[in-house]
Amino acid sequence: MPKKKITGLVGGTGGYVLAKGLSDYTDRFDISMIYSTADDGGSARTLVYEFGLLPFSDSIQLIMALSPVHDDHVTDVLSQLVSHRFSNTNSFEGQRTGNLIYAALTEILGSEQKAISFIAHDLLHIQGRVIPVTYDKSQLVAEYANGKQMKGESSIDVPKYKWQANHRITSLFYDPDVQANPDAVDRILDSDLIVLGPGDVFTSVLPNVVCHGIAQALRDTDAEIVYVSNLMSKWGQTNHYATVSKLIDVMNSYISTDTQNYIDYCLVNNSDIKKTMAKAYYDYADNDVVAIEDDCESIHNGTQIVRADVLSDQHVIKVKGDKLIRSLIRHSPEKLAKALIDIIT
Repeated sequence: MPKKKITGLVGGTGGYVLAKGLSDYTDRFDISMIYSTADDGGSARTLVYEFGLLPFSDSIQLIMALSPVHDDHVTDVLSQLVSHRFSNTNSFEGQRTGNLIYAALTEILGSEQKAISFIAHDLLHIQGRVIPVTYDKSQLVAEYANGKQMKGESSIDVPKYKWQANHRITSLFYDPDVQANPDAVDRILDSDLIVLGPGDVFTSVLPNVVCHGIAQALRDTDAEIVYVSNLMSKWGQTNHYATVSKLIDVMNSYISTDTQNYIDYCLVNNSDIKKTMAKAYYDYADNDVVAIEDDCESIHNGTQIVRADVLSDQHVIKVKGDKLIRSLIRHSPEKLAKALIDIIT
């Protein structure tokens, strides 16, 4: 019997969490991760603006998550080499070695697609697939309720201006428009379970959906669609959507062209966020963030609410040289994967 196919539409740290959890089930399920290529901040900026390449940071995180554990020293060092970040240097501060290897392999092999495949399958022998949502170069644009626009994923992710947090995001799109990678569309149509998230709504998950062709594929697929609700709000993104019902409605609005619901399940954390963890998050983010309120009953507009303890109890330590603001309260890879496997089985 062929393996059932699970596909994530992800970006950022949440993508790594999902892929890491599902990597324990590659003997039973066919796993693929479709990831956003909108990133233009941090170490991705050099690739995007100096080399003219797609960002590689999300891809390398997924590759590392799906890479099998090896005991031999050479493979272990190779894995560390690809994911290593430089620190204590002006020119390469925060840059990943993997980004430089990716840029070099793109020139050597002749395409970004071949470079990603070589690193994933020939170097690190991952169990699963990582699929860029598009190969087109563009910029993500958010339009706000006051009519103003902000261009660039990094400028949306970490707001430059206070007005970005004072007004909700009303529209998300690419300028210029981008076409979805045919491999991503085919995978969605051929999946049994599609997982949206976890991750920042407007800079990790939805950048996949607004690629031309992805929303249509989500409407056409026979797969069941699960949205993994955020744990915390994010200043400048979801501080106006800090309830589970609002997050479901926003996510569905980018898939649907009418009022029809396409999200079959929403996975919601039901364990308490420890006060000490919450305080660390508030202090670190230095902005008004709150735990997402579970305001739903068992079903919300056709979406079944699945509640489980999916919260990680591990303290997140930033990688040396990483300058970006990261989520400190995260989903547990193991708990998240188990909850999703329970849905598909």
